[in-house]
Amino acid sequence: YNNERAVISMTSWKRRISLVGETIFTILTHCPGFHIVLVLSTEEFPNRFDELPDDLKMLGLHNLIEILWVSQNVKSLKKILYTLERYFAIPVISADDDLYYICNYANELYELWLAYPNHICTVNAQQPLYTNGTATLYYPGCFGSNPVSDMLANKHLNVYCNADDGYYELLR
Repeated sequence: YNNERAVISMTSWKRRISLVGETIFTILTHCPGFHIVLVLSTEEFPNRFDELPDDLKMLGLHNLIEILWVSQNVKSLKKILYTLERYFAIPVISADDDLYYICNYANELYELWLAYPNHICTVNAQQPLYTNGTATLYYPGCFGSNPVSDMLANKHLNVYCNADDGYYELLR
């Protein structure tokens, strides 16, 4: 981390990990000036780095991305919450692992957040960001100071593991 103004955070899983490098390349190309974090579970990738495709290894070795390893596989919920807790003082912007980003959506969200600093800012594909999916900026502290502990303590966690957006909506 080099004191970038915001962090772009994403996650993936075994079936799609071979394609994530292409998505990250489009983010690196179109969203310069943002730190990129890929959150992966050691439960799903017990051999960590050794199980990753070569392109992800190279991106990590050259410090173009940060790979954040977490122990429990909470599926899609690990996309944002671990990064929010790690980088508690700056905004975290979501990215999907199966999209090609063709514009600087992160900067658009960051500029929107500057105008509305106490709001979660989002843009969907029907607005002029052309991402095919929802992109969201989460402001520092938006889910409290311990979002990971709160998530892991949730007795209904298994209901939300594949519906991260629904879980985040409940936290607001």
